[in-house]
Amino acid sequence: TAGQERFAPLAAPYFRNADGVMVTYDVTRRSTFERLESFWLEEVAKKAAPDATRMLVGTKAEGRGEARQVDRDEAQDLADRNGMLHFETSAMTGLMVHDAFYLMTCTIMNRQIESDPKNLINSNVTLAPGSVKKAGCC
Repeated sequence: TAGQERFAPLAAPYFRNADGVMVTYDVTRRSTFERLESFWLEEVAKKAAPDATRMLVGTKAEGRGEARQVDRDEAQDLADRNGMLHFETSAMTGLMVHDAFYLMTCTIMNRQIESDPKNLINSNVTLAPGSVKKAGCC
């Protein structure tokens, strides 16, 4: 949602029933971190499930010469205070992108296994016979 408060109503349905929430900020733009602190973390707290895994993700961590405006320790402190995991990533170089999603997924799966091991056996997706249609006009 690009961090803009006007998109909050669009984001709210995505929080509901979500097993995990990633909240991002740009390490080269202090305003994105401040907006996250003053608005988005509160939105997540109000609208996400209490047991949803939360992750704070700093983007543009490749250090392309742009001056870093958000210190890694400051972001880690915010994540710790809010019970969140923390990663810094770079879509440009691929730095830690896979790791962030992998840890989020593992954390969710482990929580589900601990709460109800049968959860992983039962699938929410059922394909009924004849439900796949062939392409074309007939």
